[in-house]
Amino acid sequence: MSSERKDERHMLRTQIAAAIGCARANALDEIMREVWTRYSAGQLTEDEAGQLSTLAQERRAAWRGSGQAVLVLVMPPPLGRC
Repeated sequence: MSSERKDERHMLRTQIAAAIGCARANALDEIMREVWTRYSAGQLTEDEAGQLSTLAQERRAAWRGSGQAVLVLVMPPPLGRC
């Protein structure tokens, strides 16, 4: 895989992780549909899609107030974007 392709995938993962970090509970389903669509198109690996899925599940748990989740983003969302 070329370095350029790896950079593009890293940027995509970072953008999706930031979106998950900012998302309201009702937006997570749409984001996850996009993740699995990108996986099907070969733009994300199974591991990457799985990591983003886990992040979304943690975010959803936090919204439910379960107190059982700790949110960890690949990179924090930019200030003013959430």
